[in-house]
Amino acid sequence: MKATTRIHPTISLHSKANTQWSYSDPPLDRLPADLECLYAPDPGWPWLQWTWTDMDLHMLAALTGDTTRDVLGEGWEYPPFGWILACIKPNDEERRTISLLLLQHPKVAEWMRLVGERARTTRTVRAWNGRRHVFSPLDTNIERKACQWAIEAGMQAIFNHTFLAIKARYGAYAIYKYGRSNGMVWAIDGEVWMRAKPGIKELVVRPAVVSMEFPATFTEVWP
Repeated sequence: MKATTRIHPTISLHSKANTQWSYSDPPLDRLPADLECLYAPDPGWPWLQWTWTDMDLHMLAALTGDTTRDVLGEGWEYPPFGWILACIKPNDEERRTISLLLLQHPKVAEWMRLVGERARTTRTVRAWNGRRHVFSPLDTNIERKACQWAIEAGMQAIFNHTFLAIKARYGAYAIYKYGRSNGMVWAIDGEVWMRAKPGIKELVVRPAVVSMEFPATFTEVWP
């Protein structure tokens, strides 16, 4: 292998069932934190990177219209609806707990019922932007998997629209480096850094395609 100081990962747009992008050679989205320093900005091109906060819960709130603190996970060390979304095969006790929570949040309960019912009868589910997923005849627990997929695909749709919005506004002054399921890393031309930074933050936190904010934590990486 020829030695190089450059990293040119392969980005695949359709390799994951939940529509997320994947990275290989190297897998930048799965780099351990202590190795991230190996990938550094070029001179004159500082990085702006961010992580959306509880993006799955904010996606759930956007889809259901329930923006209460419980759904958004505010004030919870372990947000209850994050657990519900991850619980594909609940046992009897977990089912009782889930039922009690959903009784207090009828909008979420109705959304889960409709998504699950549609998935059970058609073996399909759609994200808010219309993207469709078809379940295999061998798939089980598809009602709960459908809700999970709708959330994950909805998050990726926000990711995609944010990517396009940044490129449309800043063009060659902003270069996408890599991303994760709930965040991105962009290199910004230092000549426009002070102007571009607040504009990108606005596009990230207030995506034009949904009617609610998606809070994020931002960090800067300098050459």
